[in-house]
Amino acid sequence: MSSANETDLGRDSYTIGWIAALPVERAPAEELLDTTHSRPFDFTQPDTDHNSYTWGCIGEQNIVIASLEAGIYGSTAATTTALSMLSSFPHIRFGLLVGIGGGIPSASRDIWLGDIVVSQPSGSEGGVIQYDRVKAKSGGVLERKDLLNKPPQVLLTALSNLQAKHKRKIHGIPRIMKEMQEKNPEMFVSEPGEPGYEFQGLMNDRLFDVDLQEVTNRAPRLKPDAPKVHYGIIASGSVLVKDAKSRQELLNHMPPNCECLCYEMEAAGLMNSFPCLVIRDADAHKNGQWQPYASATAAAFAKELLGYVPHADVKQSRTAYDIVKHLETIDENISTFGAHVENVQAILVDGNDMQDLLSSSQSERTRRENEAIFKWLGSSDTAARFNEYKMPDKCQPGTGRWYLESSQFKNWSSGTVRNLFSPGIPGAGKTCHSDHSGLKPTRQIFQRNMLSLLQLRRPKRTNAGQTAALTPNRVELVDCMITMANALGQVHIVVDDLEECSEETLRGSLILHKELTNKAPIHFLITARPLPTIREHFKDDLKLEVRATDIDVGLFLAGRAQSLPVWIREDDDLVSQIENSIAKAANGMFLLARLHLDSLKGQQTKSEVESALHDIRNLPTGFDALKVAYDGAIQRIDLQMPNERKWARRVLSWVVRAKRPLFSEELQHVLAVRPDDKTLDQKNFVSLVQVVSLCAGLLTINHTKDAIEPVHHTTREYFKIHQQDWMQSGEQEMARACLRYLTLDSTPAQGKDISKNSVFLDYASRHWSSHTAKFEEYLQEEIKWFFRHKERAAHSVAVQGTYYSENARHWDNLQYATYFGLPLVFRTLVVDHERGTEESMARIDPGA
Repeated sequence: MSSANETDLGRDSYTIGWIAALPVERAPAEELLDTTHSRPFDFTQPDTDHNSYTWGCIGEQNIVIASLEAGIYGSTAATTTALSMLSSFPHIRFGLLVGIGGGIPSASRDIWLGDIVVSQPSGSEGGVIQYDRVKAKSGGVLERKDLLNKPPQVLLTALSNLQAKHKRKIHGIPRIMKEMQEKNPEMFVSEPGEPGYEFQGLMNDRLFDVDLQEVTNRAPRLKPDAPKVHYGIIASGSVLVKDAKSRQELLNHMPPNCECLCYEMEAAGLMNSFPCLVIRDADAHKNGQWQPYASATAAAFAKELLGYVPHADVKQSRTAYDIVKHLETIDENISTFGAHVENVQAILVDGNDMQDLLSSSQSERTRRENEAIFKWLGSSDTAARFNEYKMPDKCQPGTGRWYLESSQFKNWSSGTVRNLFSPGIPGAGKTCHSDHSGLKPTRQIFQRNMLSLLQLRRPKRTNAGQTAALTPNRVELVDCMITMANALGQVHIVVDDLEECSEETLRGSLILHKELTNKAPIHFLITARPLPTIREHFKDDLKLEVRATDIDVGLFLAGRAQSLPVWIREDDDLVSQIENSIAKAANGMFLLARLHLDSLKGQQTKSEVESALHDIRNLPTGFDALKVAYDGAIQRIDLQMPNERKWARRVLSWVVRAKRPLFSEELQHVLAVRPDDKTLDQKNFVSLVQVVSLCAGLLTINHTKDAIEPVHHTTREYFKIHQQDWMQSGEQEMARACLRYLTLDSTPAQGKDISKNSVFLDYASRHWSSHTAKFEEYLQEEIKWFFRHKERAAHSVAVQGTYYSENARHWDNLQYATYFGLPLVFRTLVVDHERGTEESMARIDPGA
């Protein structure tokens, strides 16, 4: 074994898992590595993985070695070790279970101590049978109750090639053992009570029959220190076999024509959860003297076998996890069919409802744990978003067909390429193209695969055994996503508007993208503005620019023309002029076409429309035209009647500056707040359809979400950059409205049902302080009035932070001012206190 190599390998570089149940078995496995590796640079061991790992390589194969926990053995422990290994190293293709077994000599198979038994399929057997899963039936017939999988094909092929070589030449075990001894001679030194890894001598290899009498008529071997390799069936189970008598009892329980060469206690727990080959050394009586030598010869055979496994074939093989999940799906279908048959039979007997029987077949504990895991992971209604963008007001049917028919998209969707980068200027239709990419929401698929991972990943538990309500961290989510993607085989993910996040989040997203593409079969379609950072990251990937074609814009305008006044729609010549002029001015931007079309709605004559079209044709094109179009919309708003202008500005301020999207009812409530009201008067509710129509096309009603939204994400950018004065005055009104709403008599406190008259309570409680931050100086009276409403103030504390409201309701005003970060209010309260007056505490309602 060479010294540790600091090669910078990631965990997905390791494709072979080697399990050694005992430390005496693990030592030669580590020694036979050509090179040991340091811990993978990206490996973070999950809390649920208690394995101890060693990393290294044999030839071209990168291997990870693990053993069972000290003092724990058997099939259950082996299963836990294997599943943890697959969870932590999802790119493992197959495993090797290497170590000591109990040989079963027979007249046809003279198995000596130190000989090697390799699991090899025979007839209907997969190479391993479970000896404690045999059921005796009437007439003395034995029925097998186990069904264990055979080793992966890549190993069986290598095994066949190695056997052919051994027919011509002696196997390489003595040579490998000699090389190991030369590298580490101390391993081969025996001390009293501590045998080394060398051959223990023919005189110590004694075979006993069922009556515990020594068998003396064994055929001699020319080279007793050169172990033989036997291929066939290995018996595995949880019942300990101590001697020849126990061994014979085991054989008596085997079905006819099933010749077992070896018995052991771990393989049965692996074959259906960890596709592997079992390599056991025959230590007939589990003789402690022979265990080191037996472990070494088994490890030496494993190393020789790996020399016959082409590295390219390993990389092309399906992952072990993928194979296991595929087999589990088959087993589940078989079990489900059997359950249906049993349920139908039960119905015929007692008439019970089938649904009740099916429901009762799942344990309540499992159901609760599954629900807890889904709650832990969180949820997102992707189907609602998918359906939202199928609506005509979002994406006009028929547009973007060229994108789906392009060779670039077909190469990506078929899995030929990993990444498709689709840059585009704002309003070019990136979101619609991504949502019409032909990929339907896969939440149900992911949930089914999440259920198949329940044995690998469980929510963290408290000492009381309860599931901890913890949000999964990034490492856990990424690890889970990688495992699921590998299980599915191929996953397509669409990321829309990548640039619509903070600079820090963008950097993290690009790092995550690289990590996922390196570790899982995930194919990304990315839409974004062509910012330098994003362009550089995807410079080597396939590109397809998103840009509305003339046909797309024509279809869009034809669909949107229905929003124009009737007298315009009835004039075919005018409609044709509109479509041609706007299509040319839009220059590949749906958003610009929409804004230009909306600018025509206020025109009253054909002459006015033609004049407006003349102006549109002379406007800048492309991205530079957006500001001009937005400026034109603001100008149209300001030309309205004073009351209409006021309402348009109020609605725009709320929608553009809100800390989160507002539901229609929420917006309706907050717009109804008046400074002198003590209750919410529904007579002040406004028609949202009407006020949105006053906003010159800058707002739209999302009927799927029941929310009012900006027509495009660039709308917010425009107001932030070019309408700062307008937005600042509007935000002060927003802060005052939040405070006022929280003190209305119709607003319930925490713990009471939120009535239909208090739908804005959640938003106001969470965000009043952020709206107030810039205007604290002007809103001190309103803030102190709000603090007098202890229940509501405490509720705001509860939803904004970690304090329990039952404690916060007993705070004084200074504590509230401190918690919400209001230094000016705090100073005023201190001054009032020093004057010995309760003026600020007893001040009358500032709105009265």
